[in-house]
Amino acid sequence: MDGILSNKKTQMSGKVRSFSGAGKGNRSMGSDDLPLAARRTLGLRWARPRFCPSIPYASDRQSKPQDTINLRRMFGAGKGNRTPDSTLGRSRLTTKLYPRVITPQISRWRRPLVYGLLGGLASLLAVVSPATAEETAAQAFSAEVIQSGQTFKLEDGAKVGIFPGAITTDTTITWTVSEETIPVLPAHREILGKVYRLTVAGPTEFTAGMVRPAAVVLPYGSSFWNRQIWQYDRVAKSWSPLRTKINTAQNFASAGLKKTDVLVAVVENRKLQEGIASWYCRNYCSQRYPILHATSNDFPVGSMVRVTSTETGRTVDVKLISKWGQPAGRVVDLSWAAYSALRTTNKGVTRVTVKPVPAKVLGISVSTKTLAPKIETIPALTVEKNNSRPFPAITARGFYVMDQGTGTGLAEYNPDGKQPIASLTKLMTAVVFLDTQPNLKDDFVYAVGDGTGMGHNTLLVRPGDRLLIRDLFYSSLVGSANNAATALIRASGLSREEFVVRMNAKATAWGMTNTTFTEASGLSEHNVSTPRDLAILASKSFHEYEPIRFVTVKSGYSFTASMSGLHSFKTTDKLIGSPLLSSALTITGGKTGYIDESKYTYIIRTKNSQGAQVITVLLGTADKIQRFRDAAAIANWAFANHTWK
Repeated sequence: MDGILSNKKTQMSGKVRSFSGAGKGNRSMGSDDLPLAARRTLGLRWARPRFCPSIPYASDRQSKPQDTINLRRMFGAGKGNRTPDSTLGRSRLTTKLYPRVITPQISRWRRPLVYGLLGGLASLLAVVSPATAEETAAQAFSAEVIQSGQTFKLEDGAKVGIFPGAITTDTTITWTVSEETIPVLPAHREILGKVYRLTVAGPTEFTAGMVRPAAVVLPYGSSFWNRQIWQYDRVAKSWSPLRTKINTAQNFASAGLKKTDVLVAVVENRKLQEGIASWYCRNYCSQRYPILHATSNDFPVGSMVRVTSTETGRTVDVKLISKWGQPAGRVVDLSWAAYSALRTTNKGVTRVTVKPVPAKVLGISVSTKTLAPKIETIPALTVEKNNSRPFPAITARGFYVMDQGTGTGLAEYNPDGKQPIASLTKLMTAVVFLDTQPNLKDDFVYAVGDGTGMGHNTLLVRPGDRLLIRDLFYSSLVGSANNAATALIRASGLSREEFVVRMNAKATAWGMTNTTFTEASGLSEHNVSTPRDLAILASKSFHEYEPIRFVTVKSGYSFTASMSGLHSFKTTDKLIGSPLLSSALTITGGKTGYIDESKYTYIIRTKNSQGAQVITVLLGTADKIQRFRDAAAIANWAFANHTWK
């Protein structure tokens, strides 16, 4: 091979170009500069690139840092001192700890690990490893074992280590792969691998003031999304990130725990990547592309991303023009102009973070700056009937009229008959979505999977289009766009199945006993409810969820997407601004719906000058305009035939 390299420079140059990727042909490349695949093909020995000594290459993975050696030694604490228990199952380890006298002595090799790793965050050591290992089962500890600490390890390599003095009372500890429904994470966060559960019966915290580490080992793989260990506190019922140290050479991450009843998992931030950036087209770039452009395998083509150099702190916003076969470790390839804007000291590669550009940079306009002007109050009034006008003739298959303040039914017909409800479903979709506490100002990239497979009532955006989550929210409730409703599911971070489970759970919690949801848009005829149940849904959603109340009374909405441009539409609720409704009444919430099986459905809430709120639900009206006429007639009748004191 040495002869080939010295005598056939042309062949080597061709092989270098075939493997080098970004920057090919634009910079002088020595043998130390070659990527992993090129080195293997050319038979070169490994060396760190001279131009970027801070970048870890594959050779680093062969090293064994001292802290990792110490970790391995610590994990061996108590090894061979446990006995099997066949009743525990293959993914569960339970052990009993007995009281003992705490001895503060810590051996010399363990002292830097205990007091140095992670700056004193933890009282527990947890490790998750891709390697296989035999499971260790239950054991009653002796005083000697308790004093020296203990490590539990599952079959998949997941480990948790209890340090000396962390437990002082008689208790049972369980370390297992979680088999329960995983609590919902914040938006754009996804769990990498499994979720593990630590349970210590009795105490809610380990010994106060102790400095003990926890480490989670993960397969680092080829993804470069920002990763962190998160814990779910089962008492507080909340996820929180932990201070995490990731060792890429040894492929593990470590973090600290203090709680004794938690779920732990490695979580990826699907909006932030970390890795290496290089450049291309130093002398010429196609005029079809903007000067500041780039390629990426993980963000949609046509979208904008912000690249920040960790070396200089400078940022550059670039448009992604294509995908590229980036070598291992590289997350984005920049045009020479974009790379130069980072002002790095070396001219080959730099370490960067990559995330979507904030929506305001894209020039996205919205019709409203705020979602809710004020908090709703309903006065404490009693309602009485005065029978001054006859009830109007209504053509719907069922209806229900309710005073929201008292929950009193004012009129009804077939109020408990189950019927398909069409897009009235979207009210519950909005409720469950808001329960995930989203940031409506976050940007969102539309994908093929967000469609519903149905052509009508669809927001005409394209895969790769960037818009605000707020735009989806408005489009779902004002324009009743079905794909906007399903896109909200992905924006929430939930799967479609889990989202529907939450819709039904919310209905049950609110006493909607005759309601079933099977999907979130309302296109399925299997989404069924009753007029009485829907009056509950309207009462709860309009009163308790301010954004729903605010959005559903808008007469229209407009926004600009990054690729498809301006979108503008009017509300599907034609009673807003209509002379059919008495001028003394104000609409304070509403939603329309239609599919062939349900015919025309409608929910409307109206208010008089006293602040009394009346909800009208109509199901199964045969004519589109007639439902608005019927709803207006019912609302006018309700306020004319009743008094509030």
